[in-house]
Amino acid sequence: MSAKSPSVSRSTKDQLIAKIAAAQREADFAKKAAKTAKQHVRDAKAEHKSARRTAKRLRKIVKSLKVQLAALAKKTAAARKKSPAKAAAKRTRSTAKPAPEAVSPPEATPVVPATDTPAPVAIAAATT
Repeated sequence: MSAKSPSVSRSTKDQLIAKIAAAQREADFAKKAAKTAKQHVRDAKAEHKSARRTAKRLRKIVKSLKVQLAALAKKTAAARKKSPAKAAAKRTRSTAKPAPEAVSPPEATPVVPATDTPAPVAIAAATT
């Protein structure tokens, strides 16, 4: 007879059920992994957007601070201007330089005549 035994078909059926269950578990795991990956992509996109916004805000802050620094430099330069009295004195002073005076030849220094008596300092040094 060509009829199969019921035990063989039962074991084959059990094997197929086990394979189906394993494949189903793998499919569920793959679906969960895909969902997690999608969530990670969303998180990464959100994090990227947040970082871009933060960078933009920080660039604006840097620009503002540079403007403040430039204003401060102008203030200190204005504060370092000369006092009004010095500025007035400079205005009243002639801007043209006076002509150089005629330079006369140096006069001869007077020659001191030598004396026969030594100087008092030399005498004191010789006695000690």
